[in-house]
Amino acid sequence: MMSGRNMKWAERILGLLINPDWLEELLGDLEEYHFELEEQPKWKRSLLFWYHVINCIRPSLLKPVSGHKKLNRIGMLKFNTKLALRTLRRHPALTSASIITLVLGALSFQFISSWISNELSMNKMHHHLTQLYITGVKTNPEADLTSISLQTMFHVNYEEMPEVIAAAQVHVYQKDEIKLIAKNHEFKGKAFIADSTFWEMFDFEVLAGSDQSALTNPTSVVIFESMAKRMFDEENPIGQAVELKCDQQGQYVVTTVLKDMPSNTSMDFDFIVPRHSQRFWRRIPQEIVLTKPELNIEEFNSKIKKPGRTNNDRFPESELYLIPFQDCYANAAMNTSIISKVSNKKHLNTLIFIAITIWLIALLGFNNLQSTLQIAQSKNLGIRHIIGGSKWTLSGEVFWSRFYLLLIALVISFTIYQSIFPIITQFFQMDVDRNPSLEVISIFGFLFSIILISALLGTWLVYQLKSFAALNPMARNFKTPIQQRALTTFQYIISIVLIIASLIVYKQLQYMLHKDLGIEHTNVISIDFFELSPNWKREETEKNYQYIQNSLAGNPSVSAFGQGNLPISTMTNETSWKVAAESNEYTTQNMMVADPSYLKLLGLELLQGRFFSDSLDEPNQQKVVINEAALKYWQIENINNTKLTSNTSGRKVFDFQIIGVVKDYHYEHLAQKIRPLILRYRTYKDDPFLVRFNEGSETAGISSLENLNNEINPSGTFEYEWLETRIADQYKKEQQLRKIYFSFTIIALLLSSLCLFTYAFYETHRRTKEIGIRKVMGATTMEIFTLMSKTFLKSILVAYFIALPISWYFHHIWIEQFANRAHIGWWIYAGAGILITISALIATSYQTILVAKNNPVNSLRYE
Repeated sequence: MMSGRNMKWAERILGLLINPDWLEELLGDLEEYHFELEEQPKWKRSLLFWYHVINCIRPSLLKPVSGHKKLNRIGMLKFNTKLALRTLRRHPALTSASIITLVLGALSFQFISSWISNELSMNKMHHHLTQLYITGVKTNPEADLTSISLQTMFHVNYEEMPEVIAAAQVHVYQKDEIKLIAKNHEFKGKAFIADSTFWEMFDFEVLAGSDQSALTNPTSVVIFESMAKRMFDEENPIGQAVELKCDQQGQYVVTTVLKDMPSNTSMDFDFIVPRHSQRFWRRIPQEIVLTKPELNIEEFNSKIKKPGRTNNDRFPESELYLIPFQDCYANAAMNTSIISKVSNKKHLNTLIFIAITIWLIALLGFNNLQSTLQIAQSKNLGIRHIIGGSKWTLSGEVFWSRFYLLLIALVISFTIYQSIFPIITQFFQMDVDRNPSLEVISIFGFLFSIILISALLGTWLVYQLKSFAALNPMARNFKTPIQQRALTTFQYIISIVLIIASLIVYKQLQYMLHKDLGIEHTNVISIDFFELSPNWKREETEKNYQYIQNSLAGNPSVSAFGQGNLPISTMTNETSWKVAAESNEYTTQNMMVADPSYLKLLGLELLQGRFFSDSLDEPNQQKVVINEAALKYWQIENINNTKLTSNTSGRKVFDFQIIGVVKDYHYEHLAQKIRPLILRYRTYKDDPFLVRFNEGSETAGISSLENLNNEINPSGTFEYEWLETRIADQYKKEQQLRKIYFSFTIIALLLSSLCLFTYAFYETHRRTKEIGIRKVMGATTMEIFTLMSKTFLKSILVAYFIALPISWYFHHIWIEQFANRAHIGWWIYAGAGILITISALIATSYQTILVAKNNPVNSLRYE
């Protein structure tokens, strides 16, 4: 008797694989070898034993495939392999089309799925993610959530709250507000000024230096590797002295270099500075809180509601909240500069829809091609079945031919993907990191799912095979390929929907980019001559300000200039306002900074009162100009008898005189209606300048401003921004969506055309003898072409009329999100029909014309 677990498993495995004639003798030899190994160590005994078992599994000893003497499993594998490869070689057009379908589908699906995967895994690298919260406040029940430090603003004491492990205050400086100076060179970058507890909350990978002293030493600065590369090239950055310059100034030492954050993180900054290194930072502090895992967020928010209302007399109706860190990205629950990017659920759902569509089109196309191949081989399969080939054996050939196509497509797809990844990510403006191991698994999964379904359908066709019917020329030549026609129709339904979607997205985007916004936004730039100057340099700033004013006034290329915010939503501040002397609550409204030149500079239209004036007004006075939307919102009948009250500026409540009303202009994304806007004359001499050039003088104007900047700031860099560019940037998502739809519509059309080509190939060859008879009876080439084209165009016509209501439904769902919508005319739907018809004729014309022009004698001989 054999003993031991290894022997029992060996007996089972060999019993399944080895020919019974040899099994008993083989097991006896294996038992003797097992006893010979008893003196060996356990690990070595098992290793040697299983090595011997594997050597016993030789092709000549394997069990036959079925009862009597036939090929064993290895031989059958070789036989099926030869048949599969021979079939693929005999039909190069169908084989090539199948591989192209798989490769195009795999590449398209992988680019989209990597994007989706990146979105769904956002911030997951931080182990404490579910315990992280950003603090926010609603100054009144109707106000929007604002990110702010509850410790600073509302004197919340977290030490009295056992649910809180740590809290970190963060000041966020954008890249044009702060810089590091190393070896007399300036380097701008986004910065977090943070408490040392910030380090405990997030998982940053340290490349060089110490993670113990990071943010604890007040003279240390932590930088990311790309920033270190820019500043020090190949030189070791650790221990290098740098100078910080913003509204504060100080000397620091690089103590830690971090690996750049991956693309699937919602934060994006270049370096971190200890908050306690300076006494005061001008940027309003925000706050991140680390809590215990078992925190009940609803109960905690109820707990901190009372301190919000009692610890700050400015906001008696305020409500304090902890907002989950992940929600600030996934749901845009609160606008905070800590989070650099937010998710767009509609955009993500669109990507998922496109990924599923690509998979479906590739599946339909590949199955259509392989079904055509099987129908073309029906005679061959029938003969083999009659002479003794089992349907199980024929099904094995189907599986093996699909398997080889999978291997070929996998190698080609992965190679191309790795080669064009940087090009595609740049074209689609994708922020995705490369992960080859996951990519090859994803591509394999895509291909395997298609191959498996296609193989199962192919097996079903084999079992539906009637041998004598397959040998009957009449049955083979005149049986209508309903499956191919249905699959092709379904593919074209999807293609038509994508074409119409692409045209609608393009139309809406063009409408938004070219719509009259109510302002003159051409030839206007924003330029910062001062950046953020330390408070003690006010005299120097005043002197440079006067020099800039005189230079711009005498510049022949400049038609107007001033100071203030660019008229776009990202430059507005959310502040609390209400009509003075009324009992209504404060509401959060958008406020924008402007100076007296704003009216002429941007071509605003004044409807009531006056605009700010150098002779009548001064910065920071309690005077405002509002837009029409604000006038209607507060139902103001007479601006001379109405004042607005704000509790946002300082620690007091101020009443503001309304001196004028301007006509509404679009300062936000056109998806939104124009909302109330308050303009306030609140500029400082070191604010950025807005400059409008005369038409045709842009190049000379930019050159003169560069010279002026070099005089004012000789060690700085010359940077400016076009207003038109900033407006267009608001529609990046739509531009990205347009590229996605356009690109994958082309791919869908190509895959559908490949299928239609094979359908035409099969249909024309099936009807070759019929065409020959028609030509003998007097039919012309054009009549034959028309007859054959009708066959294909029927499927396209059916697809078109099915796709129309589907496209119309989704068009209205998508367009509803825009308050300002382009007119979508009938020509878009008609144009899609014309385009799809032309592509179908191109795909089928070669085959139909070739058969139509064929000699009828040859056609009648065709078998």
